[in-house]
Amino acid sequence: MLDQELELINALAFSETQKPRLNTAMTIVWRHSAGFDESEWAARECRLWKKIRGWLGRHGVELRCISVREDGQHKGPHFHALLYVPLVLKDQFDAFLVESERLGGRGLVREKSSTGKQHCGFLRYLMKTADPTATHYEHGKYVNVSETLGIRHDVKTPLPVSIQRYGVTANLGPKARKAAGFADADTASEASSLLGDIAIAGSKAPPAVIPLRATVKKATTARRRRRTRAATTFMTEFMTHLGDDSRRDRGSLVA
Repeated sequence: MLDQELELINALAFSETQKPRLNTAMTIVWRHSAGFDESEWAARECRLWKKIRGWLGRHGVELRCISVREDGQHKGPHFHALLYVPLVLKDQFDAFLVESERLGGRGLVREKSSTGKQHCGFLRYLMKTADPTATHYEHGKYVNVSETLGIRHDVKTPLPVSIQRYGVTANLGPKARKAAGFADADTASEASSLLGDIAIAGSKAPPAVIPLRATVKKATTARRRRRTRAATTFMTEFMTHLGDDSRRDRGSLVA
């Protein structure tokens, strides 16, 4: 069971070494998709990922993603994903998903995950189905996997939830990590350290892209402030000069 957690954590840690960082966490609940047939669940999801890859590709973006497919009592068939979508394209991306899969209601759920700490929390949530009693032998002793990785099993989601599939894109997978010289975590303790490093290193969200209108407005405001300061300085100097002249010519002014 630890192999699954290690792969997800290693992929997330590797993604944090790349720019731009993953910035979009979402859940798609298939029961809110018009015409969804559970017998075609796997094929439907596979087609969606092909569509997503193509849509991002047309916008010059390579798909990088961590995903988990689940089946639960509350949501039924659904999947969670953490991927990269440019901020300026997020609204268009959401619209594309809704239209492509005919999603309604709670079919598309955006999760808050933009910082490294939030990514770690989201990933721990994805690992909620791990056996709370599972142990792993390392450094001469057995350690509880869930406790070591900080996986909480008191989540509000009704259990049981069964994982049907988990995966990462090839550019975050074992071969890509090995080619890049990335050192994978091999034990629960090493994976826990990776999660800690991610939370610290990625404590700040990626800088938001400022819309052109806001940029122009900001520049215009700055120019106005500079002009105001220049005018104020000029008037101060002028009044000081006028004051000096009035003291010299006070008699004539009074007369």
